[in-house]
Amino acid sequence: MLSFQREVKSRLPSSIGGKNYFTIELIDVNEDNKLDLLLGGHEWEGSGTIVLINPGNNNFSNVTPIIIPEVPNEGVVFDFTFTGTGNNRMLWILRTSGGDGTFYQSRVIQKVLWHSLKSTVVSNERPAQWIPWIIPTIINGIKVIACDDKNTGVSIFAFE
Repeated sequence: MLSFQREVKSRLPSSIGGKNYFTIELIDVNEDNKLDLLLGGHEWEGSGTIVLINPGNNNFSNVTPIIIPEVPNEGVVFDFTFTGTGNNRMLWILRTSGGDGTFYQSRVIQKVLWHSLKSTVVSNERPAQWIPWIIPTIINGIKVIACDDKNTGVSIFAFE
């Protein structure tokens, strides 16, 4: 019989324990060459979208979460990506419906100016098939946020 014992304490804040986070990304949010942690889940169930800035030792247990503004009725977070640098740094969040009785019935792109957390919705298609991920790219010389999914085809969203 094998038994396992945790030998180290959690490196995450206790405030996120037991919450419904389904999307987790490691991205250098603040451009300090350290990977920061982004978490997204079911916002209407108390799992708000948050960013944890890496304090330098990869131990996030005492980090105060930065709360990202919600988009009403679009409370399921699928993906994150960043564009720009410095004062032009943008967080892009892919969302779908949840929290209003509908579930997975939209595709929403939220743009958050990183330094101020000013949030805008640049695309809200409802009803629509949800898409699983987004990526910044250039198509025909134009900066866009795009997804290429076999079920929905290519989706292209305005960049800036």
